[in-house]
Amino acid sequence: MMRQTLMLVAFGAAALTACGDSTTNLSGDADGATEADTTLDVEDGDEAETAPDVAADADIGTDADADPDADSSADAEAEAETEAEAEAEADGGPTGAPIGAPCAAADDCLDGAVPAECLRESFGAAWPDGYCSAIGCRDDAECPGGPPGAICVGTGGGMPLCFATCDSALDDCRTGYHCLDPDGPGLLAGVCLPACRDDGDCAAGETCDTGDGLPVCRSTAGAANGGACVTLADCASGSGCHPESETTGMSGWPGGLCTQGCQADADCTNGGVCALNCSDENRTRGDDCDDDGVAGPDESGVEGQCLAACDPADAGACPRDGYTCRAVGENFGGAVNACAPDCSEAGGGCTVAGNVCDPAGGALGGDAWGLGRCQPPFDPALLGGPCSVTGGCTGGTCMAELFSGFPHGNCVEECIAGPGGDPCPGTSLCLAPPGEPGWCADLCSPSSPSCRDGYECRLVGGGAAWICLPGCTDNAQCEFECCDAAGSGACDPSRTRCL
Repeated sequence: MMRQTLMLVAFGAAALTACGDSTTNLSGDADGATEADTTLDVEDGDEAETAPDVAADADIGTDADADPDADSSADAEAEAETEAEAEAEADGGPTGAPIGAPCAAADDCLDGAVPAECLRESFGAAWPDGYCSAIGCRDDAECPGGPPGAICVGTGGGMPLCFATCDSALDDCRTGYHCLDPDGPGLLAGVCLPACRDDGDCAAGETCDTGDGLPVCRSTAGAANGGACVTLADCASGSGCHPESETTGMSGWPGGLCTQGCQADADCTNGGVCALNCSDENRTRGDDCDDDGVAGPDESGVEGQCLAACDPADAGACPRDGYTCRAVGENFGGAVNACAPDCSEAGGGCTVAGNVCDPAGGALGGDAWGLGRCQPPFDPALLGGPCSVTGGCTGGTCMAELFSGFPHGNCVEECIAGPGGDPCPGTSLCLAPPGEPGWCADLCSPSSPSCRDGYECRLVGGGAAWICLPGCTDNAQCEFECCDAAGSGACDPSRTRCL
């Protein structure tokens, strides 16, 4: 089996492995971080697990300048895609744009063995005009349209994606993208990414950073950790961007945030202090990540990110709107003082039109750690409905089937339980201990259940409430067509334990 390597800063510092007849490694380093984990293990009589996992600077690519001569070819490509979709529809076959095509939503893209997604502002990168992809593939054949036009690239963190293939000698990607060849002059196909090849692909004042990671255009005066950003290009080399606007729900920091993944302050090469977050089984506030009986933080389940350090006695220590000096993180030696989101500030510091600061935002995962997040107002009509990694849950959090096993995803609103907390819409219930972050669940009645297909009405919270939870009994009820054979009621997106 062929194995080649290209360094990428992407999707959680994990090794990206192409899943086909050959295997290509697109490897990340310590600048990355884990993806948001929204898995909630809820058993009869148990409270929902609501503590967040950290997702530090997952930063694949940036907004590369387009070749001015490429407009005509891009128009021709779009026209060809439209004609192909029309022909497929006329033939009664699957419809939608192929992998790598422009999109505004997942519904614009072709489904395959793995459901389609539309990458826009996703994983810390801007994908010009959107990028049809699919998340959760196991090999190239599972990508919508299949090879040779698509290739499956998986991450060690559990997020394999489909990308459009290309010829690096021709750089035949559409406007805003360039062809990167993971094995140089080797036999494997190139991949279209929002990346750069040299300084000529970048805007004035930017250079193509070919250091550790995917080559991306960065500002020569990039911001240090804690600074504002819209894309990766705004941050200093080595740092990623948590943009305020993020379609995968992994960000929402007011005005965006430049940061690095870390385990200690020494990892913060662009300034700041390392704030740790525990993502092991005992995920409670103040958890020092020491659950193994051995002195010091556990080796696994600990992630961190670099935040601007501050002195709580200094009223002007955090000059950015929407940020306050707060004790954050779960470091073994105690929390650290850092500039962190504060929704109590006027407007919460949100800079994207229509966004509001949700004090419970990020409670179920992502890099906001439940400190608050800028996002659109939640639409209560979406509560409990189906959703995907990149859509279907505006202003809320999607417990996507890919990560949580909830059939076809479950859209929830995050909340803080108890008096003075962040309440749930309508008659829904906040599943969390008082004062703790959690998620809003629609109530149901076991005598007349109203749960959607693939769910059942179950008792939780020590008999406190009946809510709809995964209850699949057939593979067809799952997006990945695999219902857990062990009888948990959850779907198995890995497709290893199907009924």
